[in-house]
Amino acid sequence: MTAVLRSERSGWIAVAFALAAILAMRIWAGFALRGLYADGAYYVEQILLRHSFAVVEHARSTSQILTQMPAVLLMWLGQDSAHAVALAFSLTTNLMPLALTVACLVVLPPADRAFGLFPVLIFLAASMSAAFASVADGPTAAAYCWLLLLLILFGQPTRWQLCGILLLGVGALRLQEAMIFLGPILCFACLWRSRSTADPATKIVVVLAAALVMSGCAIAFHDVLHPRIPANRAGLVQDVMSLRWLLPGGGQINVMALAGLAGLLALPVIMLPPHLRTLGLRGTLLVFIALAVLGLAEPPCPAAAFDARDNACLLTAPAMVALLIVRGRGWRLPAATPLFLAILGLTVATADGAATAGWLSYTNAMRTALVAGHGVVPWRDAVAKLPPTQAAALRRYAWPWSTPLMSVWLAPGPAIGTIIANPAGVTWQPFNPETLRAALARNNVAPTRNGVVALLGKKRRRPSQIADAGKTE
Repeated sequence: MTAVLRSERSGWIAVAFALAAILAMRIWAGFALRGLYADGAYYVEQILLRHSFAVVEHARSTSQILTQMPAVLLMWLGQDSAHAVALAFSLTTNLMPLALTVACLVVLPPADRAFGLFPVLIFLAASMSAAFASVADGPTAAAYCWLLLLLILFGQPTRWQLCGILLLGVGALRLQEAMIFLGPILCFACLWRSRSTADPATKIVVVLAAALVMSGCAIAFHDVLHPRIPANRAGLVQDVMSLRWLLPGGGQINVMALAGLAGLLALPVIMLPPHLRTLGLRGTLLVFIALAVLGLAEPPCPAAAFDARDNACLLTAPAMVALLIVRGRGWRLPAATPLFLAILGLTVATADGAATAGWLSYTNAMRTALVAGHGVVPWRDAVAKLPPTQAAALRRYAWPWSTPLMSVWLAPGPAIGTIIANPAGVTWQPFNPETLRAALARNNVAPTRNGVVALLGKKRRRPSQIADAGKTE
């Protein structure tokens, strides 16, 4: 018995170490402004222009408000520096799924803390595969639902935890389209808790939460039937079935997604008999070491991370069902589970650090191109003047239509004298390039970041469409 307790304690220490390593990588990614990848640059511009939240997808209002709140609060407190707002947004988008996942462990009573490993597994195996595109809402929505589920099932009848259930239930009204299939599971958990508890206040709160969750499910269903952009309706299924989240093409591979898939496939190892489990864990460790080395050697795949944005929500549904079954039968999680997840966590932390290093090669290339040019520089000319390695970084990490905005956020100084245009053939522009070209030509003194953002807000070309999380169709 003592050996088992020591094994579990060591496993939990290893989990804490792995999550701390991921936290360090997430903070590094945030400070590197990796949160501006894809739609991130556009959201920061909109926050600055509106001086408030930029809720583009109303079906995901709660997720977007959560990730934008620190940046908006910073502005409301008087700090409206464009760089400071961009930094706050980048840090929050990178940290929010991890923060909600850790909260799942914190709210659980000590006797039930092992159930917190379910959301940890989803975070490591699915959310981290989309970590490069941290602006995506899926990982945040999945962790949010896990926190609500665990409070419903295991929460104590205290004022704070009951208020937490109600507050999260209100947020579930417009959390994300995944509420279509996650909502019924959460509602079932509410009804189960209402029948199993003798506390009147808890009964009332979980019944109200069930009503809120099912309302959110109905709203999500309506949003799917009537999306802001019709092409988005089939996006989730297409992205998952195409396997672009794992193999984007061109011989590339999303290493963090591969590590997550390997973790899910190897999960039965923890349920083997002791002598076989030890052998299986050793083999798993070797596989994950190989994947960590691959993550260091293989350039990251930003577009594949974007295509993995819904994986966490999809995997959350069966994992929640599994938790309910395990909880109902009183089955204890295998003692090797924490150690297994720690190995997976250290693997994805390594790959995530390598991804940030790759992103920094892009930001350095952008700054080199911005120093070399003046005015609005065509994409082809900017790439042609760079050394081959920097040109390759620019092509790999550039989002189809966000290069002019990234020119603002990555400007080497406070003044903006150069804007790199989008590649030829881009169908949607965040603003009219001719307006900016004329403004830069007539200014004797180059405008600041805030000045450029204000100019873009006044002279914006109304977008015909922005597809799901920034993809133009």
